[in-house]
Amino acid sequence: MPKSGTGSICTASATRLELKFLLENGYIKLGCHITGSINWNRNGEPSGSIRYESKLTEEEQYIRVYYTHTNSYTGEKKDYDYQIYLDEVPTNIGNGKRYYFICPMSGRRATILYMAYNSPIFKHRPTGTGSIMNSRCRAKNTGQSVPTLS
Repeated sequence: MPKSGTGSICTASATRLELKFLLENGYIKLGCHITGSINWNRNGEPSGSIRYESKLTEEEQYIRVYYTHTNSYTGEKKDYDYQIYLDEVPTNIGNGKRYYFICPMSGRRATILYMAYNSPIFKHRPTGTGSIMNSRCRAKNTGQSVPTLS
């Protein structure tokens, strides 16, 4: 009889905010206050969107996200509006700065925040129910990719 699943999902299937992507694509810019929207696609089909406001100045460093989350079990919809603060840290070699999200749930630094397991909040991966594994998940006996939640 096969073992039951671990309840884990791969990072590739989770909705996520990646700080590197946001910085490289102008969603967050040093010295700017920006508003707009972010859209997600899964298998070429729209799978979600959020509105955002970002500010990266000496005085304020955050991205504010606001969206409606639909609970996949109950169908209940709820509006969310919160700020995710950014932390600025000098690089190890002293030639610049590195930015991190401050997880709104755990307070830990992270470069990627995930919305998984029907969580309505973006958070650092260890704070979720179950675990979120990196995208190199493989089935032990076959080497095939582990099925993921959508």
